[in-house]
Amino acid sequence: MFEFVKSLLKPGKYFLFINVIDRAASFLVFLILAKSLSPFIYGQIVTVFAATSIVAAVFDFGLPIYIQRQSAQSDNMQVVFLQTGLLKLLLSFVYLIVSLSIFLFFFKSIDWYVISIITGTVFFVSIGNSLQFYYHGKDNSRQVFISTLVTKVILLVIVSITFIVYPNEYLFLSGYFVANAFFVIHLLLRLKIYRIVISEITKGRDLLKSTFKTILPLGFASIFNILYDRIDVVLLSLLLNFNKVAQYNVAYMIYKLSVILFSVFFYPAFNRLIRINNDKVKLLTLLRKLSLLIIVSSLFLTIIFYFVVPGILVKVFGNKYVEASELLPVLSIAIILIGLNNLTGIFLNAVGKFKDNFWATLTGIIFNILSNIILIKRFDVYGAVYSTILTEGIILTLTFFSVYKFFRTKTNLDKNGYV
Repeated sequence: MFEFVKSLLKPGKYFLFINVIDRAASFLVFLILAKSLSPFIYGQIVTVFAATSIVAAVFDFGLPIYIQRQSAQSDNMQVVFLQTGLLKLLLSFVYLIVSLSIFLFFFKSIDWYVISIITGTVFFVSIGNSLQFYYHGKDNSRQVFISTLVTKVILLVIVSITFIVYPNEYLFLSGYFVANAFFVIHLLLRLKIYRIVISEITKGRDLLKSTFKTILPLGFASIFNILYDRIDVVLLSLLLNFNKVAQYNVAYMIYKLSVILFSVFFYPAFNRLIRINNDKVKLLTLLRKLSLLIIVSSLFLTIIFYFVVPGILVKVFGNKYVEASELLPVLSIAIILIGLNNLTGIFLNAVGKFKDNFWATLTGIIFNILSNIILIKRFDVYGAVYSTILTEGIILTLTFFSVYKFFRTKTNLDKNGYV
């Protein structure tokens, strides 16, 4: 097992660095926001970020995963870029129009500048997220790491200066916008190492229809995933208030830090699964090793997040977030579920079973919305926590049976799992 973990960590170390830097920078920025602003304004900002992320996911349409899959399989990166680049650009502009329209009609009480700058920031976040998967598919996460590091340094410098000189939500958010715009530009300029000519992106228009049709199930599955991840914040803002949104978001933000460890294993494992997807015995062996790794890691993280982290949360965020520290131990129960869900999800995507992920996540988001509405009304903010745990369990059950069906129908396995 040690050699297996080492084999994943060698190509995955940059994923660790990227995630640590990204999460740490986001954590520090939102920590400064939470401490500098009132919970009400902070709750508004979190709500706008959540809503725009949902819309961005709708028009992201699973392209990052598809890009990594194609990049890992193809030697001609120009073709991969033509397949996906123009589609991503068009969808991103549609995102801008839809996002601004939604806030214009449904969130009139929130400052229009806050809405505009966050919408623009998420626009660049979405494009940058897709761009980095060209590099991930080629096992060149080092380039993404460099771009991420420089970007987060710019972000933290701007935010820190703002915090010291004149704490203001407009200046904080402007820093986010500038940093993410830089990230996109930096990655675009470096694509030349794969002989990608960006100016030829319009030649991909003939591939738009076929590419869109291929990623349709994957796209909907990605939409449902982000909806599940963000919809609870929106529902809390509608059913309760922005103060409750702030409490839940702080607890949820820390809970999601557990994903950092999983991503270190999953990104290199995804490439490996793609390249052996015709060998079912190797797939099963790799899946078993990954499952054991995730279970052990999850149990360790659950203990830490249940007993240790809540006390640190109060010391870092202050007494006004005591309720968040009480939510976190309950949320930590879902760590093992989210870890295994990520594993079954990347496995199904790697072997091209996009429809299976689609149906599992569709069921999950429907259940999540209904359970949030019911449980929030009954248990206040704890209802969102209970809904998260139950939804993770539902999705894991469905994807587990899809993986089981894949091996039983595609391979003649004996009771021990061998041919």
